[in-house]
Amino acid sequence: MERQFQDVFQLDLPWTYPFIRPPQELADYLLGPKQSWQLADANWSPDFPTSAEEAVRLYANESGDTNIDGVLAITTYTIDELLQVTGPVTVRSTT
Repeated sequence: MERQFQDVFQLDLPWTYPFIRPPQELADYLLGPKQSWQLADANWSPDFPTSAEEAVRLYANESGDTNIDGVLAITTYTIDELLQVTGPVTVRSTT
């Protein structure tokens, strides 16, 4: 199966998606009262399972893809640890 990756902000761009009311705190302090909750802001809850559920819901709303196997979270700490094992990684002449 081929997977494509894209910038989350590209998914958020079309403003024609159904409106999703954000959590009140997110509306009050970041988005404003009239902005829909979008995928880039899905990681609102400190509880990972809750954030993962919201990410799936918001992704499906924006992409139309409901065939989602799971949600993976990676922290910068994880990347640091991984690079200690693999050593430097070069992508398109950038290390």
